[in-house]
Amino acid sequence: MCEPAAAAEPAAEPAAEATGEGMDETQIAALVESNLRGIGEVRLRAHSDADLRRLLCRMTEMTLAMAEDLATSALVEAILAEKKRVDKQKKGKTKAEKLRAASALWHTLAVGLHKQCAALSYVYTQDEELPVVVAEPERLKICSFNALKLRLTDPGKYEDGSSRPTDKNGLLSDGLLLLQHWQALASIMAGFDVIVMQEIPGNEKLREERIMVFLTMLTKGTTEGRTWSYVNSVPSAKAGGNKECHVAFVKSPLTIEKVYTWQSAGVAPSILLDYAPLQILVSDPKRPNFKLCLTSVHLPPGKPSERARQRDAQLKAILKGYWDHVRAEWNLARTVKGAKDAKKTDEVVHVIAGDFNVFPGIVDADAEGTEIERFNLTKNDFVCTIPETAATSVGKMNYDNLLVDTTTYKRYLPHGAVMRLVKQQNSAQSKTGLSDHNPVTLTIEFFEEVR
Repeated sequence: MCEPAAAAEPAAEPAAEATGEGMDETQIAALVESNLRGIGEVRLRAHSDADLRRLLCRMTEMTLAMAEDLATSALVEAILAEKKRVDKQKKGKTKAEKLRAASALWHTLAVGLHKQCAALSYVYTQDEELPVVVAEPERLKICSFNALKLRLTDPGKYEDGSSRPTDKNGLLSDGLLLLQHWQALASIMAGFDVIVMQEIPGNEKLREERIMVFLTMLTKGTTEGRTWSYVNSVPSAKAGGNKECHVAFVKSPLTIEKVYTWQSAGVAPSILLDYAPLQILVSDPKRPNFKLCLTSVHLPPGKPSERARQRDAQLKAILKGYWDHVRAEWNLARTVKGAKDAKKTDEVVHVIAGDFNVFPGIVDADAEGTEIERFNLTKNDFVCTIPETAATSVGKMNYDNLLVDTTTYKRYLPHGAVMRLVKQQNSAQSKTGLSDHNPVTLTIEFFEEVR
C-alpha cells in the first residue's frame, strides 16, 4: 500500500549565505518557499551571480539563458521585485481564502497520490498490457485539393539550380516557408488512402517535376511498407486557355484498376468539359468485392457571367449523364438492385470530388415560390458531404465538395470535413500561401452490418 511521503521539516534558517560551493537546490527551494523572508538587498548581494540567476529562474518563468546577460544589480532588483509582488498577492488574500487554497492543494495532492498508487498497483499485479476493448473500424479516407498549380520545385534549389541556404538544423533560411508548409501538409495527407488534386500544370515536364517533389514529401509521412501510385488526366482547358490536369494518388494496398479522362458529357449535343475530369476505379485486395469510382472535377469560375453559365451547364451535364457514363465505360450499375439484377457482386462507392466553383446542392425557387435544386443533385442520386455553410476557399466561399451516391450515404457512415489552411493564397491581399482553396475530406466507415 502506498503512503504519502512525510512532510519535510521546516528549514532552520531560510536564508543561506554565500559559500564557496554556492547554494544547493534544497536551499534555493527553502528561499522560494519562504518568499525570501528576512532577506534584503545586502544579503542577496552576498551570493554569487550564478546562485542569483538560479534563484530568479525558480521564482519566475525566466530561463537561465534569458538571465545569463543580467548583471548583479539587475538580478537583485528583479528578485526583490518578484518578492514584493508575491508578498502583495499574499496580503490580498483573506484568511478564508488562504484556508480554501490550502485545502484545495491538499485535495489535489491526495487525488494524485491515490491515482499513482492505483496505477502502481495495476502495473505490479498485471502480467499483460491493457486489453483492446474497442475494435478499430475499417475506414476509407479521401482527400480532394485544388492545389493551385502545385507550386513545388526542388525545395533545396533555386530555379537557376543553385542551392538554397539552410540553418544549422537544415531548414530553409531564406524565408521560403511555403515549402515547409507543403511538407507539413503532405505529412497530414499521408494518412489518407486516396488523394485527388485539381489545377495541376498541363506542361508535362513541370507537372512531373512537381509531382515527384510532392511524392517525396508524401512518402516521408507514410507508414513503412505502404507505397503510392499516381495517374493524371489528359490536360485540357477552355479554348485558348492554359491547359491543366487532375492527379490522383492512391496508397497501397489499394490499386488503380482503370483510368479515364471524361472530356464531354450529355448527348445531342454533348457538352465539352473544359477542365476534363479524371475518373479512376480503385480496388482493395482486403475487400474483394469493393470498388471506389472516384471522379475529380474542376468547373469554370463564376465570373464573368459567361463562364458561370458554362459552369452550370457542365455541372448539370456531369450529374445528369453520370450513371449512363459509368455504365457505358465501366459497366457499373446505378443501384444495388440494378447490380443484383445484372448479377454483379461488386459494391461500388461513387464519389465526385473537387472544385465546383459553386455549392452543387444549391436550391433556387421558381416563379411560384417552390424550391427546386439548381443542379438536380438529389434527382441524380448524389448527396453533398460538405454543408453549404462551410467555407472551403478564400473569401469564405463554399466551392469545394465531395459528393457521394445516395446508396453509399445510406449504407455506410460518410463524414465530410474541411482542413483549413493556416497559410492561404490571397492574391487580392498580396498573401502567398499553399492555395486559395482548403483541402476537403471524406471518411467512409465500414461498420458491422445487422443480419
